[in-house]
Amino acid sequence: MTSIVNQLNFKAAALKNQEDIFNKLTNEQKEKIKELKLKLYENNLKRWPVAGQNMTLYRFLEARNFEVEEALEMLNNHLEWRENTFPIKKEEWINDPFFKAGAVIPNAGFDNEGRPLLILKSGRFPVNDDYGEKFKYGRRDLEKVERGFLALFTEQANKYGLHSRFTVIYDRQDFVKSRNLDLDLLKRIAKVLSDNQPETLQFAGLYPCGIVLRGLWMIVKWFFDAKTREKIFMLGSPEGFADYIPLDQISKDMGGEKDFVWNHNDEKMWKEMGVNNKDILLI
Repeated sequence: MTSIVNQLNFKAAALKNQEDIFNKLTNEQKEKIKELKLKLYENNLKRWPVAGQNMTLYRFLEARNFEVEEALEMLNNHLEWRENTFPIKKEEWINDPFFKAGAVIPNAGFDNEGRPLLILKSGRFPVNDDYGEKFKYGRRDLEKVERGFLALFTEQANKYGLHSRFTVIYDRQDFVKSRNLDLDLLKRIAKVLSDNQPETLQFAGLYPCGIVLRGLWMIVKWFFDAKTREKIFMLGSPEGFADYIPLDQISKDMGGEKDFVWNHNDEKMWKEMGVNNKDILLI
């Protein structure tokens, strides 16, 4: 459960990370941040004032290798996307079978540097029950699940800071390829991260890895841009988490020390995990 102390510590760490980033920038890169800001239309800055913040400009420039015109196009496309995407009502996604099945656990803990942890339980992805036992809550609706992820990303930014990063564990336990493989969802998440959430993913651990996962990764990795691919690692055992996440932040069902278990979705669990109960979620 997220504490106020953890939240404040994380915000302080996030600000320190931003300071470290800017201290390492070259003078040429700093000039390109100024250049990009000057190219933004005034009405775009009014639409989303955060667009003019140095950290925002850095993130989009970093995503485009500090090519100013490419970063400008990306940022303008993002502003249009924001206008067409928000606000998001909680009722749009909260009751989808994907969330009812406990397929995603937000604010599940913290990594070694205090960043929030999001866990995906791929063995609970309710994609295809044509064969075998029917899913308890039915099949997921792809549009609703995407809206839900956007809402969770937004809540995370509201809680920890607009430029905060997060860590993901993609848990493959109980995964059955014919029932749980969701290439369409992974493709959409990859697009959101690549096009509209640059430099927010710290790293993603795929656990446990094996022949099946390595084969699937050869397909899935091309959904992500090159910079994001570099942040995704395969973990063969719980000990593999050690460089990224303390074992006391990993639940026992994944080989960690944490007693917490999220078996299903309900309103009480969302509140306990620090997800805002407002109907409208905005950045």
